[in-house]
Amino acid sequence: MTSDLQPMYALTFGSMLIYHIIISRLVYTGLYCCYILSSSADCLYIIIYIGHIANCLNPIAIGWYRHRLELLHRLISRSAV
Repeated sequence: MTSDLQPMYALTFGSMLIYHIIISRLVYTGLYCCYILSSSADCLYIIIYIGHIANCLNPIAIGWYRHRLELLHRLISRSAV
């Protein structure tokens, strides 16, 4: 029973980690652009755009990590047999 629960916890942690890394890089890029532009209206558009990109990337990050976990699970099951 516990072995069935472990991949779910790993998926949640892994997807959150990937999402955090992507968002951190996007926010850093957005702040750098705001520093260069130094216009509050342009900064607002950049922040809204970063939020939109983050919402689009979350399912991609979760799907990528789920695919990696499935491959790892297949590899482990083959070596255990």
